Amino acid sequence: MQEPTNIVITGVSRGLGRALTEWFAARGHAVSGAARSRDAIKALNESPGPSGAFSELDLLDRPAVEAWAGTLTPPELLICNAGVLHPDTPFVELDAELFDHQLDVNVKGTANVLRAFLPGMMARGSGTVVVFTSGAGVRGYPEISGYCASKHALEGLCKSVAQEVPEGMAIVPYQPGVIQTEMLVGHYGERAREYPLPDQWVKSAGPALLSLGPEQNGQSLRLGE
Repeated sequence: MQEPTNIVITGVSRGLGRALTEWFAARGHAVSGAARSRDAIKALNESPGPSGAFSELDLLDRPAVEAWAGTLTPPELLICNAGVLHPDTPFVELDAELFDHQLDVNVKGTANVLRAFLPGMMARGSGTVVVFTSGAGVRGYPEISGYCASKHALEGLCKSVAQEVPEGMAIVPYQPGVIQTEMLVGHYGERAREYPLPDQWVKSAGPALLSLGPEQNGQSLRLGE
C-alpha cells in the first residue's frame, strides 16, 4: 500500500502529537496540525522541519475547526490525538465540571474534527482516520472515571462511523500504549519514568500508523498488533 503523504494531526504542541509531527516530516510527509498552545504553534510554523501549516485552535469551537479544515486538503491520514486526563479522583468526589471537561475535549472535540474532515475524505473515497483511545477505553480503572468514559465513547464512535464510510477508507480506534508524556507524568508521578519517551515510542508507532488502511476499518487495535 502506498504510504500517505498528506497528514493532519491534532494535539501537535507536545507529547505524541509533537513526536509524530517531527517523525513524519523528517521522512518527507507534509504534516499539518493544530493545538491550543500559541507558543508551540508559532515554533512549529517557524521550524525548518515540518512543512505543513499549524494552527492555534480550540477543538470545542466547531466553526473554527470547520474553518481550519477548509484551509487544508483532505488528508490521507488523519490522527486524532488531542485529549486530557485529570488527576485521580474517586467518582463521588469528582467535580462535575472536570468530569464534563474530559468528555467535552476527548469526545466532542474529536467529533468536531471528524465532522470537519470526513466529508472531503469520503468524497475522494480514500483515507485513514486514527483516533487514539486507550486501555481505559476497553477496561475500567478506579479514580479516572471521566477519562474511561470518554475513551469508551471514542471506541463506540469509531466503530459506528466505520460502518458509514466508503470501502476505500478506514476509521481505526487505536491504543498507542503507555508513554512517558507530560500528561502521564502528571498522572503517575515518578512511576511514569518506567515508560518510553515519545521520541522512542514514535520509532515503532510511526511505521505502524502508516501501515493502516481499509483492511483495518472499524478494528480496535493497539500498538504492537
